[in-house]
Amino acid sequence: MQTTMKPLITQLDRETVKKLDTMMSRTQGQLFNMPGAAYLGSVMCNMKFIWDLDAPTAYTDGKVVAFNPNFYLSMQSTTRVTVVAHEVWHPAYGHLHRRGNRCPDIWNQAADYVINNMLDSQGF
Repeated sequence: MQTTMKPLITQLDRETVKKLDTMMSRTQGQLFNMPGAAYLGSVMCNMKFIWDLDAPTAYTDGKVVAFNPNFYLSMQSTTRVTVVAHEVWHPAYGHLHRRGNRCPDIWNQAADYVINNMLDSQGF
């Protein structure tokens, strides 16, 4: 028999968002304190972070970074820092503006490959 896990968060009330925002601030602070994070920190400060129950994981449109709160809560602290860094590197590298007429799915996979290898080489 297969069972499905019930999501931890099913609606985003004010109290829940406040708690999530506090946790995200800690994650951002951890990223700020990492060696060589000055550039990435400046990009991150110019982005808005939101919670999106409809997102499967996390995404960015270059100006906003959105996380599914259940995905965010499922990760350990160090993994959260890595995923925030990953999402912020997309606009830092100009991935959204440089895609042009290329296939969005293939372009995103290639961009993810570049970012993930770079993060891995930096010890994330």
